[in-house]
Amino acid sequence: QIFAKLDNQNYCIFSNCKLHISNPFFLSSIINFKYVIYSSQKELVTRQISIKKVRIKLDYLAQWVGFDAYEVFKGKETIEGIRRKEKEEIPVLYSNPDYRLKANYSTTIPIINPDKDYLLKQDFFLQIEILNDITIKKLFEFIFNVQDLLTLLIGDRVMLNNNFQLIDSLDKNYFCYHHDLRFTEGGKEKWNIDSMLFSLKELSAISATQTLFETWFSILDNYDYPLQLLMICLSSKSINPENKFINLMYALDVIQQKDPTAKLKETETISKKEADLLEKLEKEFRVDKNTISAVKARFLKKKNPKLKDKFCELLTPFSNMIQNIFGGDFNQFIELIVNTRNFLAHESDSIPKLEYYQYNSYSLKLEAVVIMIFLTKLGVEIVDLEQKIKHHFRYKDIVVKG
Repeated sequence: QIFAKLDNQNYCIFSNCKLHISNPFFLSSIINFKYVIYSSQKELVTRQISIKKVRIKLDYLAQWVGFDAYEVFKGKETIEGIRRKEKEEIPVLYSNPDYRLKANYSTTIPIINPDKDYLLKQDFFLQIEILNDITIKKLFEFIFNVQDLLTLLIGDRVMLNNNFQLIDSLDKNYFCYHHDLRFTEGGKEKWNIDSMLFSLKELSAISATQTLFETWFSILDNYDYPLQLLMICLSSKSINPENKFINLMYALDVIQQKDPTAKLKETETISKKEADLLEKLEKEFRVDKNTISAVKARFLKKKNPKLKDKFCELLTPFSNMIQNIFGGDFNQFIELIVNTRNFLAHESDSIPKLEYYQYNSYSLKLEAVVIMIFLTKLGVEIVDLEQKIKHHFRYKDIVVKG
């Protein structure tokens, strides 16, 4: 850590710092840092602060919560104006022994000034109350997990807004800037809430938000890697279509391996006859270990189900929806993506496979399919997903028209 005072009179703590030489020809160096906490209050650097609350803003949070702090009031015949509603408590979204998470908002009534616009503003944020002693690293992990859930539910890149607020046990305010690609300096423009996959209100009708978050953290424990791949695809603006395609195929592969309902499992056993043959190769013919391992792998490969069969089993519950949304035949869809995956992995050159111009559209199709899988694991019914995917702005160019 580095304690400092900035030229704007703010005190700050730079954390996770690393020293780098910027240029061998200059007598200077660069200090990289993970995050910085800053405040105008000197207590930040003179005493140990205990953070009790964190307030973070995310893209689309107001639309996802779906609450308007203002209302139109009417006279007998005409609209009289707009006023603030009575302060309404939004229920706690999730709590555990370490955190209590809730959505909150603030409103402003601007001073009427002939030189300024008269704007009514409402500001939404997620408030995390810290109930236990936790590390900053663990806190950020929790924040990022919540961000990933919103990314899945919204179906688009959701960025955290930097310079978020920290509140200590004495109700003193501090601010934090995190040096990470998950953060942005400003929010996105709003878009129609109908383009969102599932809002808070819709999810609350499916199950309690506490249950939803508990299920999400359980899914993260079991499917961390495929979720990471999905988040990269949803959040990256510049990912290569081929890389996106292969990432999503790897995600599907890991999902089917971990899925407890999957019946087609890979086997790690060989027959007695095969074991005797391997022993003979090793002891009688003195064959090297690498060759024996390769022969054993071929024995196992013959017994293991083909990737096409495993994908068919995993995606059959979604087969009608895939055909209704994207058109075409389900089995042909599976054959096409598996052949293309094997071609990109240099395993085979079977046809049919995708042409280069098709990678972008099929990457979006696979992205939608992986989203479907994880939303059903959250408790969303398959029947509720079809129209959501069809009307989402991200997939408007790949859905069947009409």
